[in-house]
Amino acid sequence: MGSVAQRLPWGFLNQDMPWKMRRFAKLDMSARLELQSALDAEIRAKQAIQDELNKVKASCISTECKLQESEKKNMELLTDIERLKKETEELRSEKGMAADIPVNNMFHVGVKHQDSQNSFLAFLNAPTSALDQFEIDSVENFTLSNTPSRDEDSKSHLHSRSRSPSTASEIEPIEPKAHQFVVKSFNTPTKCNQCTSLMVGLIRQGCTCEDKAPAVCPIPPEQTKGPLGIDPQKGIGTAYEGHVRVPKPAGVKKGWQRALAVICDFKLFLYDVAEGKASQPSVVVSQVIDMRDEEFSVSSVLASDVIHANRKDIPCIFRVTASQLSASSNKCSILILADGENEKSKWVGVLNELHRILKKNKLKDRSVYVPKEAYDSTLPLIKTTQSAAIIDHERIALGNEEGLFVVHVTKDGKRFGTGNNFLNIK
Repeated sequence: MGSVAQRLPWGFLNQDMPWKMRRFAKLDMSARLELQSALDAEIRAKQAIQDELNKVKASCISTECKLQESEKKNMELLTDIERLKKETEELRSEKGMAADIPVNNMFHVGVKHQDSQNSFLAFLNAPTSALDQFEIDSVENFTLSNTPSRDEDSKSHLHSRSRSPSTASEIEPIEPKAHQFVVKSFNTPTKCNQCTSLMVGLIRQGCTCEDKAPAVCPIPPEQTKGPLGIDPQKGIGTAYEGHVRVPKPAGVKKGWQRALAVICDFKLFLYDVAEGKASQPSVVVSQVIDMRDEEFSVSSVLASDVIHANRKDIPCIFRVTASQLSASSNKCSILILADGENEKSKWVGVLNELHRILKKNKLKDRSVYVPKEAYDSTLPLIKTTQSAAIIDHERIALGNEEGLFVVHVTKDGKRFGTGNNFLNIK
């Protein structure tokens, strides 16, 4: 059998040609559209590249202009620098550069520089606290060299060459003011901002400056010249402080009360603090223990030492021991309860380390008065005493409701006057 095409007539095949032509035409149109789309995409890409190139060219031109301006300014600055160097050398060669006011003797500070201009600029840049070194007693006689005194002219003008040696200008008037120190009474324990020592006393504990306070005086902590802590050579300063608890007057059995403990000047100060977060410590020192005491020691405690204390508090308790004036015992101990075991370790470590440093350096005892037991506590006069004053190294004045008594430490006591109630002795 032959194929189907051989059996079909020729006219039937000619009828199928329009369909094929239409198919080829569609394929050609599709290919043409794809080529047109690709061409458009390529044109857009080239246009974007051309725009970016134009931007880069514009930026490059702008950068070149700025570079040329910078080079021009740089050359001008180099020229100015060379000119200033030459003028500076000429000024340094002149002996009368600061003949109007000798800068080295300006304020008698004792600081001498080889270059008077540099010293003058250093003085202008120095903080105002540098004037604190002047003696207060000599402030009234404070004068500038070759200028009238402060009584004649309180506004002294300082003349010098400006920072640009090409022209001379008048510097703004400098009016150094002396500190206006005033004795002040503090309501809470206060430390000196210079040496960090406690200013101890009931009243008139220290001085403050009313003229420059609080911006300049007292000296800010960042400008404090004193060492942080106790100076091992002088024995002054505060090493550690914090809130602790001490037994109540009736003993540990009655509980603990808050206190502020300060290790200052190789002494342990204790201040009573009332209960409450906002409570401030009293200015009255409740107890002072001197680390120079031969019997001074710090140690932890055992459960047998504090039988009335809470078992949880025992690891946080330490004991400070020192000698005392008493006929019954030559030692006294105070128990201190820290906030935790770590805090207790800090207190014990600081006290022991300072005691070791104190023994190593063998600082001199600068005590003004040395306590001496005159009478024991069984003397009725001691119990009723309301006021007392030291007359000299052998006599003490005691005042009570019955009158005024003078006690001779080495002899006996005598009565002066009766029927008067002595509340204060000066």
